[in-house]
Amino acid sequence: MFLTGEREGLTRVQEVLKLNGPDPPQITVRKMEMVDNDFVVMLKELKKHGEYRFIVDCDTKTIQVFLKAALKLKMISNLFHYFFTSLDLGLVDLSEFKYGKGNITAFRLIDPDRKEVIDKRSEWQLRENEKLPTPLNGDREIATETALAYDAFSLFALALDEFTNGGENQMDVAQLSCDKVKSWKHGSTLRNYMLVTKFDGLSGPIKFVDGERYDFNLDLMYLTEDGLIKGGRWDRTNGLNMTLERAVPIDTSPQDNHYIVSTYLAQPYVIKNASHPTGYWGFCVELLDYIAKAKNFTYEIRVETTVGKKQANGTWTGVMGALIDRRAQIGIGDLTINLDREKHVDFTKPFLTLGITILYRKPAPKSLNLFSFLKPLSVDVWVYMIAAYLCVSFMLFVIARFSPYEWCNPHPCNPDTDEVENQFTVMNSLWFTIGSLMQQGCEIAPRALSTRMVKEGGVAGKAAELGVENVGGVFVVLMGGVIVGFFVSVCEFVWKARKNARKDKQTLCSEMSEEFRFAVRCLGPKTSNNDPPDEVTDNGLQFMPLTGYPHPPQHGKEVYA
Repeated sequence: MFLTGEREGLTRVQEVLKLNGPDPPQITVRKMEMVDNDFVVMLKELKKHGEYRFIVDCDTKTIQVFLKAALKLKMISNLFHYFFTSLDLGLVDLSEFKYGKGNITAFRLIDPDRKEVIDKRSEWQLRENEKLPTPLNGDREIATETALAYDAFSLFALALDEFTNGGENQMDVAQLSCDKVKSWKHGSTLRNYMLVTKFDGLSGPIKFVDGERYDFNLDLMYLTEDGLIKGGRWDRTNGLNMTLERAVPIDTSPQDNHYIVSTYLAQPYVIKNASHPTGYWGFCVELLDYIAKAKNFTYEIRVETTVGKKQANGTWTGVMGALIDRRAQIGIGDLTINLDREKHVDFTKPFLTLGITILYRKPAPKSLNLFSFLKPLSVDVWVYMIAAYLCVSFMLFVIARFSPYEWCNPHPCNPDTDEVENQFTVMNSLWFTIGSLMQQGCEIAPRALSTRMVKEGGVAGKAAELGVENVGGVFVVLMGGVIVGFFVSVCEFVWKARKNARKDKQTLCSEMSEEFRFAVRCLGPKTSNNDPPDEVTDNGLQFMPLTGYPHPPQHGKEVYA
């Protein structure tokens, strides 16, 4: 958070951001606003939004008012950081803020311990004691602006003395107007003398390189209980060099070092244990105990539900939320360090580093199983399949017996014979069904429409998915084909019996009775009563019996294929 009290501060922060490259850090800039001559309202709002690092750009008079408002809100503590851009922080009375353990820092240009500063300050203080006007204006130290002005006049005086050679050379003085382009004829010469002049001023060694002052140092100052102390030095050559290991000494009194610790339950890091003084135990709690004993502080554990997740509105939950909202000063647990979390909280070095590990069970040697090919189907499916196979084969045998179109002349060359045969015996029906199931085909082909429908219903079962829960529909389709085929065979039987009854001049019932007895008994030839030979339906397919069985003639001959 960048707070500025002047418009020039916006220009300065823009110049700072340009030095950070194309991807500068996110900085919020806000103008310092006083309400009733105080900054309490502004700081209370910033504290509510979780701001705890401030860069304050204001004059020395505003610094003390700002810090007093922060002290009222208990914002002068080790949780809050203040960096003041003013180079005269040492001129501000910080006695009421130095015991709050606040992180208050600033740079200093004028070193009060340098000989030149001590001599000039002593000289001006003597003049003040004599009630004479001095640049100190009642301050105990020399202000940066005063020192720079004094060094500027000193540089001009030394350059002018060098130019006039100690007053021996005369210098023409001319009146010039600022509205005209004409310049003083000795101006560029005097300027060159100023650029090459070197001396030790109140602000340090004065030396110019390419028109800019080069050799100067800035001291980094920290506020401690002993006041402002020097913690480092910055110069244009080496940058910032820290010389102080600890800016704020740790107070060893336990009553002043009580911390709220936020965590969440996760074995083995934090485990609920009523026997422990804190009510919790685990790896992190034990580690925290050792740290508390070494650094002499006490703590209180408060448990959250989760590590913490960033919400859509930018706030955090869990342990992260407690740390960001200042409800806790320490967070412990198996918190993974990532970039998003590091933007909001400071992490210690990891106490445990884990890599990505994949655990798998070592495969046990499998015993030899000669019937492993049956495993794709469960036992129930195999039982259903065998039952369906026998059922379809039996129904095919029965339907072929009832259908008149499955009876044909075994001797196509002798159309006058009264002998007919049926190729679907029990063995052939079983063989035809297994051939359809294995998709290997068979030399037997159904002739009638009813037997063909049984074949289509049986073949439909091969496309079903494996598994008991998926084969129910397969058997429904299969049984549906069998039932439809049976009804069609009955229709064929009745239709043929009706047709033969007209030709044989018999009643329909007697003809159906005769045909039914023949189909059931499976004995004797079916005579056509001198019907024309074309009444027997034959599809012309060559008959190739699987097995042959001789039968004694009883009222003729029946051949089974």
